[in-house]
Amino acid sequence: MKGAKKLVVPPLSGQVETLPLADISARLGTMEAEAIGECPWPRFPYRPWVNFQTAHMSTAICLKFNVREQAVRALVSGGGGAVGDDSCVEFFVAPAAGDYYYNFEFNCQNVEHRIDCPWAG
Repeated sequence: MKGAKKLVVPPLSGQVETLPLADISARLGTMEAEAIGECPWPRFPYRPWVNFQTAHMSTAICLKFNVREQAVRALVSGGGGAVGDDSCVEFFVAPAAGDYYYNFEFNCQNVEHRIDCPWAG
């Protein structure tokens, strides 16, 4: 992916697999936040303030987005909907080997939408 950045994702220590989501969020909140410095969609000039914290467990990647914006759109409340039409955050990830990368979109109602994207080329 052109311009893709590599991010070192630290592990969450201890027996985290059974922790409640609130506890995982609290642990992520103590980690250094990464700023989002890219907005690759020129037709959308508005840029809310966003940063995130991330860590991994043996079977999961944990993300905590922190967003401040002037107005929030949150119409999608069911799974798999058009989350990208709401105010949302996105996470792109690509396995080390493979023909696809994955785009995860989340709105503030915790609705997630995953898109499997073939590598262009």
